[in-house]
Parts: sequence; structure tokens; C-alpha cells
Amino acid sequence: MAHESSNASIPASYQDTLDALARVADGNGNSFKLKLVRRANAASTTTQHIATFGDASWQHISDAESWIAPFCGGGLYILQVYDGKDAKKYHGQVTPSEITGAPRPPNPGMTRSASWLGPVLISCATDGNAVGATALSPFTSLAGEPGAHGTSPRTTAELAGLSSLFQHERAELGRKETELREREQRMELERIRAEADARAKALETRLSELRETLAKPASALDLPSLITGVLTAATPIIGAFLASSAEDRKAQVELERARQEREREERVAASKRPLIDPQILEIMDRQAKRAEEQSTQFSMFLKAQAEAGRANMESQSVAQRTMLQTIADVAQLQLKTTSGDDSPGIDWGKVISGVAAGLGALAQQARGQSPGPGQATGATPLGQPAGLPAGQSPAAPDVPESEALTKIEDRVRRKEPPTEIIVELKKVLAEDQAAQAEVKAMGSVLEVFEDRLGDFAEDKANSKYLDALAEAFAEAKL
Repeated sequence: MAHESSNASIPASYQDTLDALARVADGNGNSFKLKLVRRANAASTTTQHIATFGDASWQHISDAESWIAPFCGGGLYILQVYDGKDAKKYHGQVTPSEITGAPRPPNPGMTRSASWLGPVLISCATDGNAVGATALSPFTSLAGEPGAHGTSPRTTAELAGLSSLFQHERAELGRKETELREREQRMELERIRAEADARAKALETRLSELRETLAKPASALDLPSLITGVLTAATPIIGAFLASSAEDRKAQVELERARQEREREERVAASKRPLIDPQILEIMDRQAKRAEEQSTQFSMFLKAQAEAGRANMESQSVAQRTMLQTIADVAQLQLKTTSGDDSPGIDWGKVISGVAAGLGALAQQARGQSPGPGQATGATPLGQPAGLPAGQSPAAPDVPESEALTKIEDRVRRKEPPTEIIVELKKVLAEDQAAQAEVKAMGSVLEVFEDRLGDFAEDKANSKYLDALAEAFAEAKL
């Protein structure tokens, strides 16, 4: 870093230069005048004047990059340092670090903002070469120049400089006030600590005297003076202890009050919440409705079963009476034929119609159908043991149902093609032991499906499909 000086020799290094300017600042009240010039590049010896500032401090010189960049952009700059009180006194020049960014024309308006951290602007170049109108700062007025004796009004640049100076001084005043308050607080704390130490030392002294007094013979003791001294020494400590206890109790009361308030708010919030989650209530309601529907369906099923049983019993009773009457008529006919005498009481039309009705009922029983009202049934259905009422199947042994036969039952209820069902049934009967056990327990394959598909067979809409399925059973010889 190059420099010049008309008064003293300043070292060449940047830090030494700053140290030398700091010593100068101690002697001249920390007031400098700065001329800011710009170099085109590091190899160039030609400089371009940018601006002149007054009322600059040593801090403005050491932190020059912080206010040069917002004022005129990046580049290489040189600060020529003059004395703030004697404008003819030149202290040297300082080269700040290179500032990143593109150079730009100076912006005087920046120095009038509240965020400006630089010195007071005196003048600046209005274009790349010329120097703008100079406004003298009241701190750097030159004799013989216009405005030096107050004959010309202050320019806008001077007012801006004064405003910036005022903002700077106000911030400095706030900082000093903050430091003063902190210093006073520290002094107060030190005073309190010193008083506490003094009291402790006095109490320790009094306790030492008390121990020495107690060590003397009893006749030499002065109890009133001793008690008075102890109370006098202990009074400050007791007062401090009581004050501390009062503060602790107050803090505990505040904490307890906050806890009670928090618990009260929690109780109020809990009282507003429902006892049971609305979603659980909705699920329970759906389950209750589903249970009610299932109960209704089951009662309807039981009612239908009772009606079917009653109709079956009535039809069986009618069929039995018809068959008995038919048998009696046939016996009478045989007796008459054997004796060779025609009895005028034989009703041949009734005999023939009764036999036809009985045969029809037997055919229906063989097909697994229940005789309707007025239809007769005579003989016991095929596959039913003798001694059981007509239309009543023997009780099935307690054998678990086969899952394979249940799947075939589901396919029948879906009315899948009978041929496919027969193929699957043959496979199940040949391979599944549970299916074989169920068929063996029920007596035959037909009885298994009659037991499983009783409600399905009673629906008239399924009659055609059941006929086709029966034909497929017959063809398969199952």
C-alpha cells in the first residue's frame, strides 16, 4: 500500500497504516476528511475521483468496504486521508480490499437514508469525470470560499450530510445510553454483593467474639450485651431470609394458581367431549340394525317352515285317508270278485280315482316334491325307513358338513350348468373323504342335496333348473 504524508512517516503495511491513523485520531478528536478515488484495474496508475466525505472517523476508514459498495458499487478504490480540522494536513492513503460487483456511478441519495453507515458526503462526481457542486460541511469550511461565512444558503448535499450526521449521532447516543445502563446495573450488583460480603464478615466477626465470650468463665459473661449483639448481627440476615421466603411463597402461589387454571381448562374441555366416540356409536347402531334385520328374517324363515310343515302334515293326512279308503275298496272288490257276486255298494269311479291319486302322490314323493292340498300320498317314500310318518326324513347323524359339498351347493344356488356340477360332484365324491362321510351318513347323494337345498327347492322359480339337474343326476347314475 502506497502512502504520502506531510507530517510523519507512516508504515507501509495496511495494519500498520491503520494503527498510525488510530494514533492520529487520538490526537485530532477522531476527525478525518476522505477523498474516494477509483482505479480502472490493479495495473493502472490513473485514478478517477468519485466523492469527498467529511466528519469521517477511524472506524469509517477501517470498514470502508461496508459503505463504499452501496454508494458506488464494486471495483478497486483508494482513500486519500486528510485531517478533519486542518484540511491542508495530509496523512496518507489507504487501499481497501477489492469490492466484488460492477462499478456504478455514485448515488448521493444513499447517504440520506437512515441505513447509511458512512461519513458525511461533501461532494461527488455527477458523471464519469467531472466533480459535482461542492457543499462545504460546517466542520470543513475553507476560508475565502463562498459560504464560508454563512453568506450563501446551505445546499441540498449539506443538509443531507447533516441529516446523516444526526442519524449517526443519535444511534451512537442510544448505544452509549445502553452501555451506561448496563454499567449502572453492574455497579448496583457489585454494591449489593459488597454489602452482603460486609454483613457476612461482620456476622463472622460477631460469632468469633461470641465464641470467645462463651469460652470465658460464667462470672465474666454479660448476657444482655451478648444477646443484643447477636440480634444486631443477625437482623440483616433474618430480613434477607424473610424477603427471600416471601418471594418464594409468592412464586409458589403463582405456580399453583397456573396449575389449577390449567386443570380447570382441561376439565372443561373433557366435559365437552362425548363419553363415547361418535364413530363407535355409529358402528353399534349399524350392528343393532343388522341384528334386528337378521332376527326379522329368521322369524319369517321359522314362520315359513311352520307353514310348510303344517301343509305337509295336512296333505299327508288326506293322502293316508284316501289310501286307506282305496285299500278298503280294493279289498271289497277282491272279495266280491272271489264270491262271484256284484255288490251294489262298490263305487268303481271312486276306486279308480283314489288309486290314481295315490299313484300320483307316490310319484311326487319319488321326485322329492311335497303333495299339494287335496293330493294323496299312500306308500312310504323311497329311501325312508318304515315306521316314520310320511314326508319325514330320518334324523341325520352328527357328521360335519363337507366344505367341498358346500361349494357345490353354492354353485347350485347360483344355477350354474348342471353338467359342470355333475363333473365337479364326481370328482369330490371320488377324492374328498369328508364328502364321502356325509353321503354315507345321509344315505345317498340325493338326500344330501335334499337336506341342503330344501328352501331352494320350495321356490317355484327354481323348478325348471331342478328338473334339469335331476335329469343330469339320472344320466350320471349318482
